[in-house]
Amino acid sequence: MITIEFNKDTKIIHATAKGKISKDDIEVIAKPIIEEIFSNNSNLKGSVVMARELEGWENLEAMTTHFSLLKQYDSKLPKIALISNSIVQEALANFAPAMVKSDVQHFEDEVKAQAWINN
Repeated sequence: MITIEFNKDTKIIHATAKGKISKDDIEVIAKPIIEEIFSNNSNLKGSVVMARELEGWENLEAMTTHFSLLKQYDSKLPKIALISNSIVQEALANFAPAMVKSDVQHFEDEVKAQAWINN
């Protein structure tokens, strides 16, 4: 499950991912919201992704759909802060430069993640 909110004042996208992400989570929920945010706003600071309860993707198709959406907008999103307690998600954040243009950092602390996005 994915939820997405956009703060127009701070120009930061806040996303929460829980459980296993499905292809429908990306195509039906996330993609329309992301498209609307980027079509109506410019100079976004970044995204804070709360992923403490994320269990991964349902299957390879869900993962590739997710990465495809990220690639579509990564040049317009300078920073992505991934918040989790997972070593796997920390490794994904470290691997991100090979996949996306956004600067992706892993945090265990939400306050530190928010501060990094704002700087």
